[in-house]
Amino acid sequence: MNKHLATISRRSALYLGALVALSLIEYAIYPGLSWQIGRIGGGQPDGSTMRYFLDVYVRPGLGAFILISIAALTLAAKKGPRPLHFVFGALLLFNVALLVFSSLSYYRGIAAAMGATTPSPTLKAEMKRLGVRSVVIVPAVSIDQHPVWPPDGRHLAFRREEGWRLLALAPVELVAATWMGSQPIGRVEPTLATSSVSESVVKQWESQGSFGDRKATGRDGTTVELKTQDRETSLIVTRPNEQPETVWSTTLEECHSLSLSRDGRMVAYVCGHEGIIVTEL
Repeated sequence: MNKHLATISRRSALYLGALVALSLIEYAIYPGLSWQIGRIGGGQPDGSTMRYFLDVYVRPGLGAFILISIAALTLAAKKGPRPLHFVFGALLLFNVALLVFSSLSYYRGIAAAMGATTPSPTLKAEMKRLGVRSVVIVPAVSIDQHPVWPPDGRHLAFRREEGWRLLALAPVELVAATWMGSQPIGRVEPTLATSSVSESVVKQWESQGSFGDRKATGRDGTTVELKTQDRETSLIVTRPNEQPETVWSTTLEECHSLSLSRDGRMVAYVCGHEGIIVTEL
């Protein structure tokens, strides 16, 4: 009898350990995992407030789940091995349900909030108003690597020394300016505010993007290239079955780190004297 009870106790402790380990792993990978669930579920793929959500909701929720698991497994162990197996399985299903529910709640909540407050004017509308094709979206700062487009196309992520920042591309107001001598360009005024975004979320976006230091190719086969020849740099766009188009050429600016938007209609890149430029293709 004592041996039987000892076996049940060990199994109960093993199940509890597995649930605690699962909870810790979920907490560690929650930003990326929940983003995938939210995207599949039709939510807005924006992780700018993920840290707050983790601290206020996810961490206490996992703590409550562990307490419930302790109580449920303790009661089940008193009734025998079969109830113990059943309760362990039910707790696993409950854990999965909590993960899916919290992810959908977070990302659908963001989608609802953004849908209710989607501002105007948009970047494209302002570019059309000014009759420009390129915009200095982030003034000259220290940029560590290429910009990254989230799937919605309404934000742009870039990395500074302090970490990744997320920039909303609306509402935006542009003023007319010139660059590279006399070529027209738009400039954001006032400067757009940014928010922090976790690196794990950016990595998810990055894994599905199109990047290149000097050349990037979109999903439809459109190629964007920063071509240098005889000390002159040109931004060249080549669409399938069409002749290459030179958007601009200059001997004054060094540009690099191309990043295509998901819909293939915009490209962001870094120019040393200007900052991050967004050009409509």
